[in-house]
Amino acid sequence: MCPNFRGVGRSTGGHACGAGEADDLLALVQALRAGIRQGLALALVGFSFGAHVVSRIAAALSEAGAPASSVVLASPPDGRVPAGRSYDSPGHFGGDLVLGWARRHDKAVTVLPEADHFFTGQLPLLRRLVVTHVTGATAV
Repeated sequence: MCPNFRGVGRSTGGHACGAGEADDLLALVQALRAGIRQGLALALVGFSFGAHVVSRIAAALSEAGAPASSVVLASPPDGRVPAGRSYDSPGHFGGDLVLGWARRHDKAVTVLPEADHFFTGQLPLLRRLVVTHVTGATAV
């Protein structure tokens, strides 16, 4: 499930540089965990700006003692990006720092050397990697 972020599509509100969007999605996660989806494993997957938002949610859930069962961050922005916005993702997921962070937290990192920020031409491979990571099964 992926709701629109603030100001996207028919959603209300305006872009909040990740903080407000994370609050919105965290409220959804908490409602799902408390309601009909109680007890189900939670996988968080984010791409680009969504990865920035997911990193904030994953950090908040971990700090609250209720971490997600799986987290995938694909192309998270970090630092100043071409659009002029600046991102400070929890754990500093950008650039060379990602490998040091992953080592300290015993997390896997998969690098697609030919991929650009949007995984142009490699989205089917990215999808297979995500599904495999989240479910342990091979994607079709």
